Amino acid sequence: MQSLRPSQTPSNLKLTVSCLAVLATLIPPGILFLRRIITSFWQLLWWKEVNEDSQETRTEKSLMHPKKSFNSSTIFLSFRHNDLPLKLRWFYKNQLSKIDLRTLSTTSTNIEKLQAGHVGAQFWSVYVLCSAQKKDVVRLTLEQIDVVKRMCKSYDELELVTSSEGIASTDSKKIACLIGIEGGHSIDSSLATLRMFYELGVRYMTEGLFLWDLQTLLTTLQCIYSCTEKINEVVKEMNRLGMLIDLSHTSDATAAAALSVSRAPVIFSHSSAFSICNNPRNVPDHILHLLKANNGIVMVTFFAEILGCDNNAVDISTVANHFDHIRTTIGSEYIGIGGDYDGVNKYPEGLEDVSKYPALIEELLRRGWSEEELEGVLRQNFLRVFREVEKVRVKEFLSLSSWLSCLKRLLFNAAWFLTIETSYLFI
Repeated sequence: MQSLRPSQTPSNLKLTVSCLAVLATLIPPGILFLRRIITSFWQLLWWKEVNEDSQETRTEKSLMHPKKSFNSSTIFLSFRHNDLPLKLRWFYKNQLSKIDLRTLSTTSTNIEKLQAGHVGAQFWSVYVLCSAQKKDVVRLTLEQIDVVKRMCKSYDELELVTSSEGIASTDSKKIACLIGIEGGHSIDSSLATLRMFYELGVRYMTEGLFLWDLQTLLTTLQCIYSCTEKINEVVKEMNRLGMLIDLSHTSDATAAAALSVSRAPVIFSHSSAFSICNNPRNVPDHILHLLKANNGIVMVTFFAEILGCDNNAVDISTVANHFDHIRTTIGSEYIGIGGDYDGVNKYPEGLEDVSKYPALIEELLRRGWSEEELEGVLRQNFLRVFREVEKVRVKEFLSLSSWLSCLKRLLFNAAWFLTIETSYLFI
């Protein structure tokens, strides 16, 4: 892994800031405000690079030395799409005081089951019905984010994290918890809302379920262009923020468009192989190849309805068939596990709840998957994607255009401040 060091700063940026640093020494002492701005600008640049280097180094060391040794019944840190927060809203009105998440029996997920399944990290899905768009979708999304945060604070077994470093450093006795939004309609057509969700800890959002202008989409072709443009804006902003782009629930055209625009790897958080089951929720081979070029991952869902299209009994072997196909098509390093527990009504036989994950691992081992491949599926593949998304955020932050834009604003504010100060001399 190559770390970003001061010596590797882009030459044009380094030259520009170096010249400014020299000019700062020539500014008359009476204009200390401007001198301080330029000096602080230079120091911030170098501090950011050195800090990023140390963070990536720590993350790399953590990943090189996993907390647990691999065998058929022990799972590394693993990442799943889980809709438990939706069940908490529907059945308990988000009143955590009325339930015990350690032993809750009305859902496929509780803390004891997560521990039995050796789950070390969990993406909690924040989902609000599409019908709430242009009504109270933002408020409802905030309430779901709130219940996830309260859940993580209420139980010592859970720990809320927001970065790959946080995942790697989580105590082995705890489950690292991350927040993801299922459905772009939750931002209600507002990039400002997207940014606020990021500040609240959201680290992925599903691009599907966008309802920018449903009536236009149903009656004309006008929205095909406008919707694509708006989704592209969201993709670019998510790249800048360092937020994972989730393409589950999207059409092939939307997925291809997002993959062509995104500068960071993307995920399909709960999808499977279209060639095994031709359900539109699944990913066709040509999109899988685009995903490989993007360096992203597809996380296989356990939703029985889209795993077995022949209406026969769906079991662990059916799920393993999807893994095998994706592995044959693009390689095991582009696969993860999606789960989708508490978000669907039917699971494969033998995978009825989150405690059953080891059974799938045993099946894949039986089929000849290597321990190295399974380490990737269970942990490393997702962490690789997350780290690369974070790197794109850093590159955006350190880009010349971003810094020059920042400097322009600083100089404008400095000029305004000096104008005000000078005007007082003539009063």
